[in-house]
Amino acid sequence: MKVALWLAPTLGLLCAGVNARPSPEEDMTPGWGGTISANGFVIHQRSQFNTDDDNAITKDLNNRGQAVTQYQAIPLGRLHYTTASGSTQFFIGQSKDQVIEGQLQAEAGITQRLGRFGTLTVAYFPKLPGVSETWRDPFLTNAERDATDVSTHGGRIAFSPAFIPLTFRYAYVDYQLDDEDSGNSLLISSSERKALVRDSDYHQAAIEFPIPLSRQITLLPRLNYTFRQAEGDANDFNAWGYQLGLNMDFGRHSLNTVLRYSDQDYQNHHPVFGQERDATQWSASLLYLYHAPFGWQNAYLNLLSSAEQTDSDIRFYQSQGYYLSAGIGYRF
Repeated sequence: MKVALWLAPTLGLLCAGVNARPSPEEDMTPGWGGTISANGFVIHQRSQFNTDDDNAITKDLNNRGQAVTQYQAIPLGRLHYTTASGSTQFFIGQSKDQVIEGQLQAEAGITQRLGRFGTLTVAYFPKLPGVSETWRDPFLTNAERDATDVSTHGGRIAFSPAFIPLTFRYAYVDYQLDDEDSGNSLLISSSERKALVRDSDYHQAAIEFPIPLSRQITLLPRLNYTFRQAEGDANDFNAWGYQLGLNMDFGRHSLNTVLRYSDQDYQNHHPVFGQERDATQWSASLLYLYHAPFGWQNAYLNLLSSAEQTDSDIRFYQSQGYYLSAGIGYRF
């Protein structure tokens, strides 16, 4: 099994930051800067689409798969360069905002201050073949399923007007399987197998409204709409999502939490299960930072956690998982 870089591999990519305005750790001071962190992860997941060897065989299509726990070491980091004017910043890696969301995919992009108009961020996350896997035919029973690589890439835009406390967002993800054999093991028609194809385009639009409660505490409610257009129409859905973030900074302590809920409305009949696949999904993420431990001024300790659960009308698509992580980082 290959390492999952984020708990919800595709929808997580669409959640590209809690706050588009630069944080103190990612300000627009001219010159080079960045962070690097070494983290250990405990990753637990129960899903029919987890490609661990322990989950390779399913006896039927009326269960959620086997629970699997992994232990991994994953580096996190970000490098940025801000021009002498302080108006333009180029960056690569993972931003703090992404990590808060439970998204560990690296990206490259630019943040541009537009004077009295506001701040614009544009980023691209490249296709990284061989990083993520799924089953070629997840519906195969009583025999070992074969894995196939999944490639995703896409981009995001965030705009924060200077004259109103809002952030507008749009994100796009292209999701492709190397080998798609869904339904080949079943006695279904070619048109029904075609309806199961998972190659997809994801689109998400969102609006966020920061609410400062004090100098140290900010609430960040967000409303988003996600649309998945798949080659197989059984996988098409629309989803409304609701999110609440909380950022707190007290001296050497920083705490950032995000709660998310979405209601996925699938548009078409599922040819394997004979019904539509409507689902609800919730998740929660937390990032805690302790700055300057042991008197090391540029160092920090971090604790990360994220959990998610999907409840579906079809038991085969129900899943749950979490990860816990601790590490030490350095800011330069």
